[in-house]
Amino acid sequence: MMMNKYYILRDVSISVYEQISPLEKVAEILHIDKTEIADLQLLKRSLDLRRKQEDIYYVYTFRIAFYTKAPYHKKLEPCRVQEDGAVKLSRPKRAFNPVIIGCGPAGLFAAHRFMQYGITPVIVERGQRIDQRKKDINAFLQMRQLNVESNVCFGEGGAGTFSDGKLTSRSKDRRQREIFEVLVQYGADPSILYEQRPHLGTDVMQRVIHNMTNDLMRQGAEICFGTKAKDIALHRCHVRAVICDDREIETDTVVFAGGHSARDFYQLLFEKQVALEAKNFAVGVRIEHLRQDIDKSTYQKHYGKVPLPAAEYILKYKDASGRGAYTFCNCPGGVVVACVTERDTVCVNGMSYSGRNAQNTNSAVVVTVTKEDFVDKSPLAGMVFQRQLEQRAFAAAGGDYTAPIMSVGAFLNHADTRGFLPVVPSYGAGTKEVNLHHLFSDEIAQTLKNALRDFGKKLHGFDSAKAMLTAVESRTSSPVRILRNENAESINTGGLYVAGEGSGYAGGIVSSAIDGLRVAENILAKNEKQR
Repeated sequence: MMMNKYYILRDVSISVYEQISPLEKVAEILHIDKTEIADLQLLKRSLDLRRKQEDIYYVYTFRIAFYTKAPYHKKLEPCRVQEDGAVKLSRPKRAFNPVIIGCGPAGLFAAHRFMQYGITPVIVERGQRIDQRKKDINAFLQMRQLNVESNVCFGEGGAGTFSDGKLTSRSKDRRQREIFEVLVQYGADPSILYEQRPHLGTDVMQRVIHNMTNDLMRQGAEICFGTKAKDIALHRCHVRAVICDDREIETDTVVFAGGHSARDFYQLLFEKQVALEAKNFAVGVRIEHLRQDIDKSTYQKHYGKVPLPAAEYILKYKDASGRGAYTFCNCPGGVVVACVTERDTVCVNGMSYSGRNAQNTNSAVVVTVTKEDFVDKSPLAGMVFQRQLEQRAFAAAGGDYTAPIMSVGAFLNHADTRGFLPVVPSYGAGTKEVNLHHLFSDEIAQTLKNALRDFGKKLHGFDSAKAMLTAVESRTSSPVRILRNENAESINTGGLYVAGEGSGYAGGIVSSAIDGLRVAENILAKNEKQR
């Protein structure tokens, strides 16, 4: 028998205690025999904790086809044909050689789109491939030997390679589905296609990125690792070449996708009088709890009774002063890592593996900072603010890349409880207990305190005295925005396109990848018109 068209069935709730397959549940809801279902595809799954006093549910959305006429049900709706997210373009006839600065998500996906249309880019990446990055990171952790060009932030895959590998995004862009499909093609678990909060973990992320870069090179893309873009040559306010350590690459099309920590490149653009502006971002600390404590607080009476994932949280607070505070980059069962890129500075981030089974759960707790907080009023003022904060953290902990820590109890009460570490900090380069109040302005420190107490009301135990704070979290997003037009081209420098977190218009793996695709499409469309 031939299948009829597909239908969508939403809001299918299955208790975590219920011993039933999705196929059997769907048949039960539709009051049909399961043999009448010709095809059942899982489109979305989320964990519903809204009724956790009674039960916890997985909520599913399915695409279904039937062997015979579809049964009537108020939640069953015809499936609309989804348009392809990619812009449809003709293959450009004008030969051009785009140079992409940065091999993170934005740069890789820009290259991916170019290659689809027969355009071979050159990617210039200051850092090393993943295997060498691991060695450089270990040298830093074990011997404090910082490689300013190859570290947690710089290298193959960018900063997202050594992170939780979160793939959540508020974007509704249809390109998101394409990005997930590409990641699956290169080794990601297909579950990212339907999980509400998909993540890869740093271990899987490394494998996926490695496979993707290998395939791009196999197709002909030139990826120059360990090669720093030191300058951009301009002629009449238009790009004519990228100048690297040992070569000059002639081009009229540059995509800057260097990430939010490319401070030297921001300085270069400023000196070139490329239009920039300082932007708001956030600073604060990493908080660590025992993973089991967060899991217990989240799942309550259900904890330990049924298999459940390491608990995640997102918490927000608005202070009476008007400042916002929030948790950011939650890493269940993860560790705190150094994201140092400059000498004599300390800054931290979070990372976890796909299993999310480490002893602690960590997250950034950060407070928004604006132009009013910056002493300098230049476009690079936020960058200066970041650097000064990181230098203070470096000095506070002794000046050897050890990270300053303080228990939540001591921070909230100004108490001296040094030596008592019920939550052992996971930062691998060593820690030292110091007074974290001295790192921040009084207003930021007070907002952090108020937020911690507020979060404790929303998630029991969050403000526990035994939780641990590690400083300083300062790289939440780019402190600089490179002003661009609707085609993502610099408003005053022709041929310079900006994409990803370093542009100041994206944040996170997925939004950066989307931005990379979009920028490449804009460049392709422009060159199509110029045939």
